[in-house]
Amino acid sequence: MDDLYAINAAKSEFRECFKLTDTSRVLAIADPDPRRLVRGSPMSLVLPTKYSLGKLTAYRAEGQSDNGLQGLRQPVATSGAMALFAFAACYFRLFILPDVPLLPSGDQVGFAQAGSRIVAGQLPYRDYFQIVPPSTDFAYALLIRLFGLRSWAPHLVMATLAAVATLLITLISMRVLRGLSVVLPGLLLVGLLLLVSMDGTHHWFSTVAALAALLVLLGGTALPRIAAAGGLCGVTACFTQSKGATVLVGFTVYLVWKASLDGPPARAWLRQCAVLVGVAAGTFAVANAYFVSAVGMRRWLYCLVVYPLRYYPSPTINNWRVVLYDFGSHQNAVRWIAYPFVYATVPLACIVFLLTTRRRWREKDPTEPWPELVLIALTGIFMFLAIAASPSAKRLGSVGPPDGFASVAALSSG
Repeated sequence: MDDLYAINAAKSEFRECFKLTDTSRVLAIADPDPRRLVRGSPMSLVLPTKYSLGKLTAYRAEGQSDNGLQGLRQPVATSGAMALFAFAACYFRLFILPDVPLLPSGDQVGFAQAGSRIVAGQLPYRDYFQIVPPSTDFAYALLIRLFGLRSWAPHLVMATLAAVATLLITLISMRVLRGLSVVLPGLLLVGLLLLVSMDGTHHWFSTVAALAALLVLLGGTALPRIAAAGGLCGVTACFTQSKGATVLVGFTVYLVWKASLDGPPARAWLRQCAVLVGVAAGTFAVANAYFVSAVGMRRWLYCLVVYPLRYYPSPTINNWRVVLYDFGSHQNAVRWIAYPFVYATVPLACIVFLLTTRRRWREKDPTEPWPELVLIALTGIFMFLAIAASPSAKRLGSVGPPDGFASVAALSSG
């Protein structure tokens, strides 16, 4: 009877501490010392010696076997393999084996040229015109400083960005997907999105920073994580100012939504939002302070705010008409496979996912990690808003990774 009473008391405290309604999904409760953990079978509750109810360590069952848990212990190997696959795929598309680069084209050539001007001593906004923050220019400048002005430099940048993006995508997938489905978002990126967006520009630099921020925030909403995510939003804005701003708004919406779901005091979520926005703004301000002082606030605002809003959309390729232009410019498999996929899923996959699963995540269905899935979907929607006025396939491809998650998650959740 004493044992039964202790077990029921432990269940009650566990339910209260972790806000669970179904304690049958608990695998084990243990002391802070993990060496005392007794591993239990599914649908059971195992207590350590003397039923210690100090700090509790929970292991929740998802119907996984030991083999399934073993697969989750190798995130670095899986994500690393996917990153190498993405790099190799880009290399084979951009180089003639073994080491002859194809002729670079696209906007990446302009950024490489801007990097060479920086190496020559020029400054963006003062000596040459630029409508985005100079981080991409300086990335190419560093590469040119190290290796010289080489025709393979833009291709190497794109292959590296694709590898890092795939690495982050796979790590994010392991947070919300199970089994072999964790590699599907990365395969969608390499097999379809990159076919229409292999251009090593600020779009991909900012996407990598945004994915890193997303990965950090998926780990929880403690203030250090929120501050790190805010800093990465600032880094995102240092490459693409509009994407940094929209992702920051998306994260803020998520924090407010999660607060309404969990019911913390208003002061708590206000503090979270203040930290997120404050760190992001501070990061962006510090990174651009030198250029503001060098060219003046008025010139800096004209290049980064006034010109993009007022004049940039004038050409066909920089407004909604680019959709028709893109279809005529792509050929073969890109036109008939990648092009329809990109325009059909970005950002519709995230929107449809939120709408079709609305009842389940609003009712806190415990069968899926709904807060994390909602965060990914919101990130995809707000990343799209950064390029919505000019939705070329190249830009859509660079903001499409979250839509890959949403597509796979929707199919997995049924």
